[in-house]
Amino acid sequence: VHIPVLHFPVVMLERSNFITSVTCNAAGNTMVVTFKDHKSWQTASNDWVHHRAFFIVSHVAGCGLGATGERSFHLVSSVQLFPSAKQIACTTEHVDLEQAAHPDHLIHFQVNKYGAQP
Repeated sequence: VHIPVLHFPVVMLERSNFITSVTCNAAGNTMVVTFKDHKSWQTASNDWVHHRAFFIVSHVAGCGLGATGERSFHLVSSVQLFPSAKQIACTTEHVDLEQAAHPDHLIHFQVNKYGAQP
């Protein structure tokens, strides 16, 4: 999928060596990101608090579509910092891809087969 323009900046949480865990509450409106070390936490904290809104993209079970193994977009409206725990708690709202993408730009999909090859 190629999305040329989104409404807000994006943070991709998967495959990061700097994050130890991501959890969501039962209501799905709070995502807690735990960082590996204080430097990683500080870098994210300094950046995330300066945006009035941004997207987190994740496929964590219990967060949006994560239970199905799909990536989902979460619009972050506020962050709360917990330095001693190296955590950032984000107030989030799950949004569909169509809501995240800017309407004046096309979304391009390329479909391939994945799996073991003969």
